[in-house]
Amino acid sequence: DDFGMIQFAQMTKPDPSSGYTTDDNAQALIATVIYYENFGKKRVLPLIQTYIRFLEYVEQKNGGFHNYIDVEKKIPNDQHIKENLETTSARVMFALAKTAVSAKIPKVIREMAVTLFIRHIHIGEKMTSPRSIAYFIKALVTWNIAHPSLDIQLYVEQLAEKLVVMFENNSSPDWKWFEDILAYSNALMPDALVDAYTLVKKEKYLSIARQSLDFLIGYSFEENVCVPVGQNGWL
Repeated sequence: DDFGMIQFAQMTKPDPSSGYTTDDNAQALIATVIYYENFGKKRVLPLIQTYIRFLEYVEQKNGGFHNYIDVEKKIPNDQHIKENLETTSARVMFALAKTAVSAKIPKVIREMAVTLFIRHIHIGEKMTSPRSIAYFIKALVTWNIAHPSLDIQLYVEQLAEKLVVMFENNSSPDWKWFEDILAYSNALMPDALVDAYTLVKKEKYLSIARQSLDFLIGYSFEENVCVPVGQNGWL
């Protein structure tokens, strides 16, 4: 609707009572920006503006972003108290970076994304979960395309080292991973280390990316059929 992407649907019929999530609207922003870059269809520009306005609506004054908005456009604080919002906030930052550096997106929209991104760029420093760190690395590497600086490179290196430590602490000869489980969005971590390598040029990032991706692939296929972890619980 004109506020954002609704969280759930009954088949193709939207379910407004389900409210909205920032996760969905951040991912919708990424999708529509990429779509516009590839096809230039102006009909998606109002959607892109809707998603950015949604992200402005859910930002927290002390940094980061709320995730849940109810049907009345209110933020249920009790729900957010129980949830770690790191990954949501990092996903938002990646979406904003994608928008901010896209030369094909109209300047007024890019400026909205730039303002929001800069306002929250500090939040990655305290992130501790591997997915949030990975999303934030991808956000910074993307941002660096249009706004290169040594500070961004050092920031990426700081976060990449956190993933390295997680990998080293959890790995064994038959378990090459960043946690003691394979859960959701698993490919993010090796992908982020590849991104970090392209910017920082530390070989260990590429090495760990290869080891962890090979490990993930090993648990994602049965013969030639993709059966990703998460379609029937975690591993």
